[in-house]
Amino acid sequence: MPIKGGNQLGERLKKPLTENAVYLNFSKAIGLQTNKGNSHTYFVSKAINESPNIRNFYYEVLNSKFSNLTDKAMFNKHKGGLRYEIVK
Repeated sequence: MPIKGGNQLGERLKKPLTENAVYLNFSKAIGLQTNKGNSHTYFVSKAINESPNIRNFYYEVLNSKFSNLTDKAMFNKHKGGLRYEIVK
């Protein structure tokens, strides 16, 4: 479901896709109550304080660490295989 003012980052995959990238959907962790627009700035929004998974993900990525995409408490793998959803 699109958000007024734009789509959330990772909400929908658009082709062409590449096999050497990981696509992340923040919709379940962020929810649809806030208008993020076409934004890559979840790490500076209030969402980082509301979702430990988003906070941990950005901590790892911004500190040159790798997120464990098989951690089911943090990620759900989309049936297509290239996209993961960060869970709340």
